[in-house]
Amino acid sequence: MERVILGVTREDDLPGAECPATWYAYLRGDRGPIEAAIEHNLLDVLSLPALVAALADAAAGRAPAQDVHGAGRIIGRTDFLRGLILQRIAASTADDDGLAARAHAEASRLLRRIGDRVGAAEEALRACNADPSLPGPWLDLAKYAEHALKDCALALDLRPPRGAGVVPPTAGRRCSAASWRAASSG
Repeated sequence: MERVILGVTREDDLPGAECPATWYAYLRGDRGPIEAAIEHNLLDVLSLPALVAALADAAAGRAPAQDVHGAGRIIGRTDFLRGLILQRIAASTADDDGLAARAHAEASRLLRRIGDRVGAAEEALRACNADPSLPGPWLDLAKYAEHALKDCALALDLRPPRGAGVVPPTAGRRCSAASWRAASSG
């Protein structure tokens, strides 16, 4: 994490995976390598404040969009509204359409969790506009059209476009059911 978040690369550092073996060697009387383990642990402790600050910035929406999106996904597991705010920040500050689409799609999921079906559909539409190859938001829009709007023909028109990413296997059954309902109501 130091290398990725702080840009710090340790030189001649004892790998963390070797610290327990070094400790056990010390307990058996081999005092030589324990200094390397102590130095490794000291560097870990000294890096913690900077890492916590970087993670706090992401959780507060003051970090690069990708970090804010990741923080929003984690925080959104327990605090839907806070996660939603972070996803909207990530979507609005993203440098690439793919990240913006993923943030809008996650915001859509969080809005569905809190019961805002219209807001969820709006975020799914933003995700589709940002990156049409993302299949999930298309399916979310189709479900909204079918269940909330009771418009099976529209639901069929909202299928993921050809070339979209991996489409869930239930999508075919959903389209078949929507086709049947559209034909029955027509």
